[in-house]
Amino acid sequence: MLTTAFQCIGAAYLIYAAYRILDFNSIWLLPKKSLSRYQRRPERAWALITGASAGIGRGCAEELAARGFSVILLGHKPDELALVQREINRNSPTVDVKVLVLDVIKATNAEIEQTFKTISALPITILVNNVGGVPIAQPAIRGFADQTADEIDRTINLNARFMAQLTRLMLPVLAQNGPSLMMNLSSIGHLGMLGVVPYSGTKAYVAAISRGIARETKASGRPVDIVAVLPVEVATESNNVALQPGTPTSRQFAKAMMDYVPRAASKGILQLCPYWQHAVQMAIMEMLPEWLFTKIVLVSFKQKMALINGKQK
Repeated sequence: MLTTAFQCIGAAYLIYAAYRILDFNSIWLLPKKSLSRYQRRPERAWALITGASAGIGRGCAEELAARGFSVILLGHKPDELALVQREINRNSPTVDVKVLVLDVIKATNAEIEQTFKTISALPITILVNNVGGVPIAQPAIRGFADQTADEIDRTINLNARFMAQLTRLMLPVLAQNGPSLMMNLSSIGHLGMLGVVPYSGTKAYVAAISRGIARETKASGRPVDIVAVLPVEVATESNNVALQPGTPTSRQFAKAMMDYVPRAASKGILQLCPYWQHAVQMAIMEMLPEWLFTKIVLVSFKQKMALINGKQK
């Protein structure tokens, strides 16, 4: 009798494990789902991308424009935003491009609301909450107690506070224009990375608030799909040393987002590593025992810091 019970439990576990593996891979195995669901309206749909002057934000803006969305570029460097605007106008001449200049680290709630008012009447159906980073003095990777109060506040404002305030303002607009899609950029840092503790905390916040808002939105019946996007390492202007072979560029990662997030949204998945190799890395990291996880992360950070310091010298 006991043997039979254990056999049943084992069989059930194997079936469940097989289902999880199949479900995990279904995002990439099934045909790609386009963004057309968010474009079905008489006038051209718009997408708002924060942190759009460089990195993943720029990649997302270029990719969305290439897929027929007019885009709003939000950032704090006018020259870089103007450059991206010119590139999109050249490569995607049929779409419109607007620029919003705002220093989200220093912006007050009143300034955020005023900036929002300038675009709230547009038929925005996609929001990419991308802006983020480690806005502290070099070396950027150092112990939590070695960071100043101002540096911690800047990190929180950049990665968490602005995202929350903008999302609060944008949700009614996205619901009104729905079906709409919100993509919130978290990071593998949400697992808790030494050397960038405040940043890691904000990325865990982004993932958690994204899941919470997605569940609230679903419960209220609002036509807004919300997915937290979890990159591992992406080659950008600010992240260009000690990269592993095969690290995607910003545009490659943005393409993966636009290819696979719609499928995840249709399946009700609340967070996704859209780049397949990242998903495998994340799954492995989450299964590691704590001592091995810490050892791997420590070695990686020491290597990156040595290269960064050598480059600065």
